[in-house]
Amino acid sequence: MIDKALQAEREGYDAFIIGSYSEPFLKETRAAVNIPVLSPPRGSSPSS
Repeated sequence: MIDKALQAEREGYDAFIIGSYSEPFLKETRAAVNIPVLSPPRGSSPSS
């Protein structure tokens, strides 16, 4: 995950979005790059 965020930053992306509700490396990924790293909030999944 961190390698993909670093690649996005090198390629000039404005942010890196993680499409997972439980990303174990969120803090580490945010610390590794200077662009925003976003993940959906845990309570945002629609109810059935």
